[in-house]
Amino acid sequence: MICSSWQKIIRNRNLLISVGIVNLTSLISGISLTWPSPKLLSKNTSLHLLGAAIGPFPFGYLQGKIGRKYALLLTAAPFIISFIMTGVGRDEEWNLISRFFAGLGMGGVVTLRSTYVVEISDVEIRGKLNSTAIIFMFLGMLLSHIFRTYFPLRIFNLLAIVIVAGIGGLFYFVVETPFYLIETNQEEEAKQVLIHLYGIDDAQNKLKQIKLIVDDYTRKGRTFCHIFRSRKALKSFNIALMLILPAQLCGLDLLLSKSQTIFENSGVILDHRTSPLIISLIQLLASFIPLGVIDSLGRKTSFLISATGVITAEIFLGFYYSLCEIGHDIGRIYWVPLTALLVFVISYNIGFAHVPWLVMAEILPGTRLEMAHVFGYIVGRRHWWLCSCFILFPKRNG
Repeated sequence: MICSSWQKIIRNRNLLISVGIVNLTSLISGISLTWPSPKLLSKNTSLHLLGAAIGPFPFGYLQGKIGRKYALLLTAAPFIISFIMTGVGRDEEWNLISRFFAGLGMGGVVTLRSTYVVEISDVEIRGKLNSTAIIFMFLGMLLSHIFRTYFPLRIFNLLAIVIVAGIGGLFYFVVETPFYLIETNQEEEAKQVLIHLYGIDDAQNKLKQIKLIVDDYTRKGRTFCHIFRSRKALKSFNIALMLILPAQLCGLDLLLSKSQTIFENSGVILDHRTSPLIISLIQLLASFIPLGVIDSLGRKTSFLISATGVITAEIFLGFYYSLCEIGHDIGRIYWVPLTALLVFVISYNIGFAHVPWLVMAEILPGTRLEMAHVFGYIVGRRHWWLCSCFILFPKRNG
């Protein structure tokens, strides 16, 4: 089954090109996610997450008005603003505002990208195509660490702007999704897109299937409120939301921000830039795991494996640092924090990193997905942002 699905992906070259270019937006998110200065880390993290919680509102609205392709293209704007402000800003306020804009762009990318991939791909290859996005995100984080090690801050941001502009130019080769074209009564254009992606033999059947789906959710209601009027839709939405919350609340961002401390506690003394570089490389390598398991094991099994690994890693981390606080001798278990961090990073990539968004896009297809996806992302990011405020600012009020 794995071989056949990969053969189908390779055979549909135009589909692979469109998805690959769209997934490059995750590369930009990864570059922006890694802050190129250790200063103001707490506030930068919180404001980035706050921006990510707000970003889905405008971009979720735009994808229903101007299409998935052009809404994704517009996510370049807040990223460019962020990189310009970081490059020319010389005070704290400019840097903080730039992080907020980077969060806006990331919120838009995460909201739109899964929708796009789901709407142009078949069920049997959807998981693999969607999983490639996390590879690009961690590649972006790795590039960010490399750039900031060898280039000044202004050159770093200039390179980032050039990358954003280059990816924007590649969107010339990206097609609009047939779902959006059918929604806007552009049936002939939708047919041409399907021929371009899958060939003339499969285009007509796929067009009929998409029309049935669009007609169904149009008849039942196009707004987010209609989810709560249908027991089946409400159940699907609750399932997606329950997958999003643990993935967002597991503390990935917080653990990564403390990676240098964890390395030091394990007896590995590294430069403050080296430990994040190592973790980013491990994340990148681990992000290839879902390509082989997401469709063969299924979404549920992948998520459960991921949850088991994440919970186990956090239990051992909590146990280790609890012993530290009470003054217990931890010399014999010095290896625990670093091992737990590595288990956490690998486990997170197996399921938490992508399964919630993929499942939401699959079980809530159509226009109702727009605001449902936005709402789910906001709920998760708002909780993550609150965690960052309370955990990263423990001494703020004395």
